[in-house]
Amino acid sequence: MLRLLRLATVLLLATGCATVPAEPIPLQPLPADKDEGVEYGQILLRARQNAMSATEAFYLNQWNELDEAGRRLDQSARLLLMATAVPAKQKDKLDANAADLQKEAAALREAAKAQDTKRSSEVLQRLHLKVREMRAE
Repeated sequence: MLRLLRLATVLLLATGCATVPAEPIPLQPLPADKDEGVEYGQILLRARQNAMSATEAFYLNQWNELDEAGRRLDQSARLLLMATAVPAKQKDKLDANAADLQKEAAALREAAKAQDTKRSSEVLQRLHLKVREMRAE
């Protein structure tokens, strides 16, 4: 009986720990001076975190947060054009990647405002693929 009670306690604790949501990764603050460039890697990390945040908001039907994530992704796309330390592999594609990211961010905001689940899902998939394509390696 004691053995069964211990097993039940362990299972209950393990289940309880598994259901606690992870805290979101805090975003690095942007430089106060708009003329100050930000390293490409930092902008890409920011875009990736925002894309993940958007996905979480989508799953929870938090449409306002999804719209806000789209706004932050648009901001990241604009920052890409002023990025410093851009990897050689990405230099030629920087303008096109920034434009694509901005386009998808706008599409995400539109889908969020319309609370369109299917369109939001499609845009999120394209956003994640675009951010992955922009990796330095």
